[in-house]
Amino acid sequence: MPLLLCLALFAAVLAGAAGDAALVARALDRGGRLLRQLVERLMPVVRARVRRRLGGWSPAVREDAVQEVWLALLSDDGKALRGFDPKHGRTLEGFVGMVAERHVIDWVRRQQAAKRGGGAQFTDARALERRAAAAPDPEDALMTVDLAAAFGRHLEQALPEIGLLVFRLMYTDRLTPASAAEALGVKKQVVYNWQHRIRGEVRAFLAAQAA
Repeated sequence: MPLLLCLALFAAVLAGAAGDAALVARALDRGGRLLRQLVERLMPVVRARVRRRLGGWSPAVREDAVQEVWLALLSDDGKALRGFDPKHGRTLEGFVGMVAERHVIDWVRRQQAAKRGGGAQFTDARALERRAAAAPDPEDALMTVDLAAAFGRHLEQALPEIGLLVFRLMYTDRLTPASAAEALGVKKQVVYNWQHRIRGEVRAFLAAQAA
């Protein structure tokens, strides 16, 4: 996983994964703009998981699978989405990705049953299950509340206050280097220097976790 994505994921978790359960409930209860925003936020996760499992299939088939996943997530008053609980150690994105992969396997199984005997070539659903077990997604190792909290403690020990501010401004508040420099009252090169230091701390942290 690219280092910048790691940073963004850690920052997203540290910024308040616990509030996402309430966000899901409000979006499902109120619908409208809130629900559209939730779908827009989670759609890339669903598409990525479908593409990961069905990479060799046609775009049209993958799109059908994406829609099936969303039907499963939103049906029965969003029962599947309401099952998200950050106390179980996943972010909302990690939880939805896990659910999406399960439904992709179920969807493949249904497609096989419908097409059996028709000559269509479908990946064996059992093979997808074996692949999922043998090749866990690296996001699952990163997007956990406990790991993000550990990363936060690592940064607090490794960086002075200005480094922590740069992290917050760039990876939680999503400011550009120029905007972060302006907010801190420093030159842009200073922000770049801290960004380089932060990336080094991420590498060190992940290496320690893998050891």
